[in-house]
Amino acid sequence: MGVKLSIILTLCGAVLLSCLSPPKSSEVIVAKKEPKKEPKIETNAEKELSRIERRKKILESERLYSLRLEDVLDQALLRIDSYSFNTSFKEAYEVLANSVFTVNVEMDYDFHFSKKKRHLIINRLSPAATQIDVFTHTSDGLERILFHTKSPFEFTGDTLTDVNGDGLKDLVVNWYGTSGCCLKAFSDVYLIRNNLQSFSDPITFINPTFSSRERVIRGLCYGHPGETELYKFKWNGEKVDTLEYVAFETDDTNVRTGNVILSNQYPGHKDYKILRTVKSVPNDYRNIEGYSWFAAERIYD
Repeated sequence: MGVKLSIILTLCGAVLLSCLSPPKSSEVIVAKKEPKKEPKIETNAEKELSRIERRKKILESERLYSLRLEDVLDQALLRIDSYSFNTSFKEAYEVLANSVFTVNVEMDYDFHFSKKKRHLIINRLSPAATQIDVFTHTSDGLERILFHTKSPFEFTGDTLTDVNGDGLKDLVVNWYGTSGCCLKAFSDVYLIRNNLQSFSDPITFINPTFSSRERVIRGLCYGHPGETELYKFKWNGEKVDTLEYVAFETDDTNVRTGNVILSNQYPGHKDYKILRTVKSVPNDYRNIEGYSWFAAERIYD
């Protein structure tokens, strides 16, 4: 009996120890915590460097676009070799520029500016830019006398018209501003000179209406409806002189009095001076582009 009890106790002890001891083949895995990464904060110098790098990429992209468009122009001039410059001609076609984008090319050789001399106008319209070239034909070949480029998102059209009353048609490129709150139809004017061999520097007008007969430009300044001025300029060679600005008179509470102020400059100009006060807007302004915007009731009273 005593021997059996001893054996039983020994077996129980062995079993207990086996339960308390971990298996030799088991591994204890401890999860390692990754150190917390602090967000990287760019210094002002790093921000400036990033801005410069982005700008470089943009400029390089613009340069490549420009080169592709120059290739399109070179190809157009090669096509023109088959034409005679003794007669007018016109051609329009599409070309794939370096397998990147399509360019619509329009070539027109005619008496565009005067009955005395023909000029070649080449328009290149693409997603990258809208470009206009004007060439004159001389004994030495074609000579480019004007180049104009504009974003296709702004360009609205171009026209040939006599804007200064000298009997010659001028190039007017129309475009619309992509930023800002208010009416902003612009016109870049290139006056052709009497020699028909060159143009003036571009003169930009906002919301203009040209009167060739009077040799003046009337237009609407930039501003909210009912809160901006009208202007009148007069051609003086390749420049313009200011004749007057027109604005509604207001009282101390910013309410219109019913009178209209004619001034030598726009309000706020350092040389601003009231020329006279009248009862109503002069009739010569009432049919210009943008007049309804000027005459509208103020929206921020």
